[in-house]
Amino acid sequence: MYHIASYTVTNPSFTGAIYMLNFSENYQHLQVRITGRSKSNSTISSLYGSFYRDGVSTPSSYASHYLYTDGGGTVGTGNNTGLSYMFAGTAFPAATAPENLFSTVIIDVLDYTSTTKNKTVRKMYGHDRNGSGYVALTSSLLVHPNAVNSCWIDTEGSFAVGTRIDIYGINSNPNATGA
Repeated sequence: MYHIASYTVTNPSFTGAIYMLNFSENYQHLQVRITGRSKSNSTISSLYGSFYRDGVSTPSSYASHYLYTDGGGTVGTGNNTGLSYMFAGTAFPAATAPENLFSTVIIDVLDYTSTTKNKTVRKMYGHDRNGSGYVALTSSLLVHPNAVNSCWIDTEGSFAVGTRIDIYGINSNPNATGA
């Protein structure tokens, strides 16, 4: 696993999505790690995003399915199709959640440099809110055979100070280097 890029929200007036452009294409898979919190006025906030080829139109279709549970014992499943972006439900605590509470999100993009395959995007995330936390496993199909080298990640109300996104390249060959 090799670190490719990172971004940390440091400005309290930050708004909008976080864009990571033209990252390295020297790996087989991609992993995005987010430690985040939303500035939304609710208690929880969703994750939105897209992986695409910089300079090429963004993907036209994502299909997703998900499994989740909360601290109250509720278990649920769901799906969505035909979205122009990746969606993962209540991934981040928001402004009304306890102070300094952040969520962890791990996103895997398999075979991200392939020009012949659609992409599988796996997401797992969770946070604890003293008994009312949230844990989920989701998977998306990115209907777009182009290699991807850019992404945007967003949430309702924008990201709070301290949110950090790191991108890693992963090679399946244990003897491969990150060069």
